[in-house]
Amino acid sequence: MRIVQQVRASDWWIYKIPPILVVFYLVASFSDKNITDILFCLLFVMGALIAGASFVSIINDYTDIEQDRLAQKTNFMEAMSHRKRLLMLVVSISCGLVFTLAMSHNIFALITYVLSYLSFVFYSCHPIRFKERKWLGVFADAAGSQVFPFLFVAFFTSKFLEVTIGPLFFWLTSVWALCSGIRGILWHQLYDKSNDIKSNLNMVVQNLNYKTLKRIGGVLVALELTAVVVICIKYQLMMGSIAFLLYALYLLLRIKLHDVEIVALNHRRKSYAIFMFEFYQVFWPVSILVTLGLQDLQFLILLILHLLLFHKSIYLIYKSITV
Repeated sequence: MRIVQQVRASDWWIYKIPPILVVFYLVASFSDKNITDILFCLLFVMGALIAGASFVSIINDYTDIEQDRLAQKTNFMEAMSHRKRLLMLVVSISCGLVFTLAMSHNIFALITYVLSYLSFVFYSCHPIRFKERKWLGVFADAAGSQVFPFLFVAFFTSKFLEVTIGPLFFWLTSVWALCSGIRGILWHQLYDKSNDIKSNLNMVVQNLNYKTLKRIGGVLVALELTAVVVICIKYQLMMGSIAFLLYALYLLLRIKLHDVEIVALNHRRKSYAIFMFEFYQVFWPVSILVTLGLQDLQFLILLILHLLLFHKSIYLIYKSITV
């Protein structure tokens, strides 16, 4: 569908949404609500996340037309009239406002949801445009794409499903989201380095050598992994253990079969995998739902729904160890 291409859903659907849903599944696992309430909550959360991700894609393309032209990158906005560009931007903002108004009774969910939008307004728009302000851009992207969406889901789901979660969960989730978000945007800058140079954009990674980036990646992974392990131990030990075991076996297979380099951030080989990303995208959410389904059959509905929505990520895992 054309709209799916215009909001660049292929860039975020299987990569950004499943890790955020891990938070939803963890919170839902402590709820006494029936599956109907859980599904309704999931529907709202998914709608809000899709609206936010679409807004990010649209505002990025809207403000990057000139830079993308210099780098000869595809930008769907470039072929549109100015009126149509504005219409898409207004529609995406309006969708966000609908969800914002619908959660007006949940102040913490509302604040974090709005902050996820504002992060990318500051990231993309002149004259502030954190994207061109090095580390400010890195933190704005990590906050807008990871930290605030993760916290929004935790706040909204816990209140909607009447689950009491202590502050430790929110702190651990924030550390996990921030560190993985920083790794994500730094990897993206490395991947897009040549295009950024063509566009006259001076990004963080252009001023850091391989060893410095490797140290930064190592520190981020250490903090990130600590937060994830504590979450698993304190909240769902069995789910986390199963996911880690399967993920470790998967990495070993990739190394043995294809000599894949496992990296925290930057890489030297052509064939590589960023440590923990596939764990968040596939192994952890699926393991949570399988474990919950074995304990309560109603959660099998969530598992089936998740597999239908994100079947491509499962296929990519299979493909990476067979092809």
